[in-house]
Amino acid sequence: MNPSTSPAGKMQSADVQLVAWSWQTRTGLDVAAVIHAPDRVRVEGRMQAQWDDGPLELAYRLECGADWRFVRLDARTVYQRDTRTLQLAWDGGQWTDGHGPRDDLADAAYIDIMATPITNTLPVCYASWQPGASQVFTMAYVRLPELTVEPVRQRYTLLATEADGRRRFRYETLGPAAERQASGTGLSGYHGQDSAFTAELVVDAAGLVISYPPYWDRMPAARALAEHGA
Repeated sequence: MNPSTSPAGKMQSADVQLVAWSWQTRTGLDVAAVIHAPDRVRVEGRMQAQWDDGPLELAYRLECGADWRFVRLDARTVYQRDTRTLQLAWDGGQWTDGHGPRDDLADAAYIDIMATPITNTLPVCYASWQPGASQVFTMAYVRLPELTVEPVRQRYTLLATEADGRRRFRYETLGPAAERQASGTGLSGYHGQDSAFTAELVVDAAGLVISYPPYWDRMPAARALAEHGA
């Protein structure tokens, strides 16, 4: 999708891509607006799902460079009448949250928000890929519903690129990158980053997830809108 601006410099509707995923193993929906500008990408999203002991709501605003390099995350969760917020930022050298520097995240280059496919796009789009190549990343992993952040390791392997630009990746969790600061996965039945989990992801030409078995699948209506550039 090519960014365009009006004479006044305001973003046009063509710069906004709507994506939505449904959770396949329980009741859940994640809807995000991906807003493209010449110098940045902003994502405004909301995920609602049936969690362990009731409904969980996650609202997130993700700021990235035009190449999907992570810049800032503002997130809010509501779960069992408990509201939590997170501000996380990276300037290319220093990670900070609402309380100050996060030196434990020094080796991280990307973020991964638990239970939303949107952050899989960051390493897919920002890193350079060759067919069959694997890359191991340290991620700033955001656990839900606590909105705690810890460094974890993940491996992505590019399996194939289709004629229409779709790509298939093998995604693997490799465990914490440092001593665990918290226990539990936060959701029964959902993979924890301290467990060996593997999935074959399918992403579209823009790097947005189409299929993330066994959990998320892009909703057909949103997929059709994306393919037609609406």
